[in-house]
Amino acid sequence: MIRLLKLNPLLLIKKANPTIIKLPSLTKPTKANNGKATAADKVKIANLTEKNKTLRRQLNESINNNSAISDTVNKLQQRNSIIQQELIDVREQLEDVTQSRDWLSTELNKLNEKLNDEQRNNSSLLAQYNKLSFEYKAGIEKQNTTKKKKNNPAPDQPYKMNPRVEYYLNNYEKHRQDAIDRMRNEELRQQTKEKLGYC
Repeated sequence: MIRLLKLNPLLLIKKANPTIIKLPSLTKPTKANNGKATAADKVKIANLTEKNKTLRRQLNESINNNSAISDTVNKLQQRNSIIQQELIDVREQLEDVTQSRDWLSTELNKLNEKLNDEQRNNSSLLAQYNKLSFEYKAGIEKQNTTKKKKNNPAPDQPYKMNPRVEYYLNNYEKHRQDAIDRMRNEELRQQTKEKLGYC
């Protein structure tokens, strides 16, 4: 056994691990052909050389493709970063627009409340004006009726007008202009609501 191990040390390895099998070398000539490579060996070597060249060429192509893919990935990552920043900017602008819209809505509500108060005040003033006008006309008619009944030859005495009636009659044009201004304000308010999309 020792003699066999000296002649072939692989027997010890094979004994320890039976799955190991010694493969014949293709680069070294065997003793069967007196130290020369056979034609089959040369064919195998040529085929392996050609396969090696093919594998190297494919490896180089794969490396080049990987480099191109890596460049494309880097460009896409840069583009993605730009898009992310643009998205952040758009969100900030949207928040600003939303805040501006909320502020405009609040201001519009305040104007609506103020306009409603003015309209209620205007309605009250108009009612008072109509009442005083009626009282004024009734006073004139009463004075004329009294004069006819008395048949007084004395000169007519001027009718003493109620101060409140006199005030509203003298300021009729001002009240009319105020009413026109309120109507214009109402139109502007409606146009503003339409622009903001509330109608």
